[in-house]
Amino acid sequence: MYRLLWLRLGDKSGYTMRFGSINASYGVAFLGGEKQVWLFRDIELLRSFTASDVPLAQQWRSLGQRWHWPLPLPTDADRFDHHDFHVTLRQNRFGDLGARIGWCSEIAAEFALHCELPEVLDLLDEVPGPKPTTFSVHRWRQIIPLLASCVLVWDEHAR
Repeated sequence: MYRLLWLRLGDKSGYTMRFGSINASYGVAFLGGEKQVWLFRDIELLRSFTASDVPLAQQWRSLGQRWHWPLPLPTDADRFDHHDFHVTLRQNRFGDLGARIGWCSEIAAEFALHCELPEVLDLLDEVPGPKPTTFSVHRWRQIIPLLASCVLVWDEHAR
C-alpha cells in the first residue's frame, strides 16, 4: 500500500511516500508532519530519512511493514506536475486527459484530506460522480497554491 510519488506544486518539487488510498477504510497518509506533506529532492535523501531515528520516520515505518528499499521509482502515472497539467488543459487536448485528470484529482483530494483543506474538496467537486474531479483551469489555479501551502521541502527545511 506504500507508493513513491514525484510531485511539483509551484516552485516545490520532489519525492514523497503515500500509504493507503482515499478509497481505503483506513484512509490515506503522506510522509510529513501534522497537516503537511514532505518532499525530498532526491530518492537517496528520502531513503536516508525513512531509515533514520527521527521520531516521525519511526512512526512512518510503523504504518506497515510491506515496504522495503528500493521502492519502485515513480512512473509517469505516479507523477503530479502542475505545469504539464495546466499546459494540457489550456491546449484542450482531451485524448487521455480524462485518466490524467482523474489521477490528479484523486491526489489533490487525498492531499486535501491529509492536510485538512476542505476548500480544495469543494473546488474539486465539479463533475458528478463518486470521485471529486474538475476540468476547470480556473479551479486548478486555485487548488495548486492551496496544496503547495501544505508542502515542505525537507532538504530545505533541514538546513
